[in-house]
Amino acid sequence: MKKALFALAVAALSAWAGEGPGGDPFQSAGGAVPGNRIDDLVVAELTARGIEPAALGIGIATGEVTVGEFGCEQRTDYTIIGHTANLGARICGVAKAGEVLVGPETYALIKDSVEATPVSGVHLKGIDAALTVYSVSRVLD
Repeated sequence: MKKALFALAVAALSAWAGEGPGGDPFQSAGGAVPGNRIDDLVVAELTARGIEPAALGIGIATGEVTVGEFGCEQRTDYTIIGHTANLGARICGVAKAGEVLVGPETYALIKDSVEATPVSGVHLKGIDAALTVYSVSRVLD
């Protein structure tokens, strides 16, 4: 289920940030920070109805991916593939509930617009070297 949520979230964030090379990683990361998230409205509504929303961590990686329906005539899946998709999924997998982690490429693009703490030595499955990711805590004015 987490994988499906990741793929849908990536596709949604890609569309929201502007698909293609002109996309805006700041909108993706900034929109994910608690207090700025569109889903804060959804969380408030669920809580008001007595429904406990799922606590999710968010992982964002920047780069090229392939998104679409893959498979054959008998079965297709809407999914995302590529190194960046794998990296984003792995970062998402280590993000704690309510935490927004971004990869180094994303951080390089948004560092002047957010407050973030480096998290060094993160080992991710399928990634050869330890990585420094960044925990984004707020969007700067």
